[in-house]
Amino acid sequence: VPAQWSDAQNKELADYMGIWQTAVGQDFVGTYNGGTPKHLAYKFPDALKDGQLKDHLKLDDHKVAFTWSPKADKKADYQVVAVATGSRQGVDSPTSYFFVIHEGQGQVYATETASGKDLTLTETQNADLKNNFASIVAETQNAASESQSDETPQEDVTISDDATVTEY
Repeated sequence: VPAQWSDAQNKELADYMGIWQTAVGQDFVGTYNGGTPKHLAYKFPDALKDGQLKDHLKLDDHKVAFTWSPKADKKADYQVVAVATGSRQGVDSPTSYFFVIHEGQGQVYATETASGKDLTLTETQNADLKNNFASIVAETQNAASESQSDETPQEDVTISDDATVTEY
């Protein structure tokens, strides 16, 4: 399976998340810049790599299998290329975002599961996060073989004027 995610795209996501989390006044730990996000007892990406989440992920009330795939080059329905965990103001439980390539499209799924072993996910309602990740994923079709490692961060990052994370 050809890779659908590159190091350059990972860096672009890291750059975007740095801008976004500052705009919304929150801190996230992400796999995209070498961090180890933790949600409850799960540490990422290990929890995906070693099967700890097998049968413990629900997406819109249906069990789903997520596969850790940092290049999105596996035969899997939901390929996770990055995970970020942080906290939102006024919410005691952590918020985790799963950056997923599903059927060639970038999707961001979120969970605020506060206890237990099952993580319940829904597609994020945060339009900025969703649209920017989808845009980064879409670049693969345009420049899959080009080396973009020296590229500077994009200046056209979209963040709403009223950017706060009240919706995950």
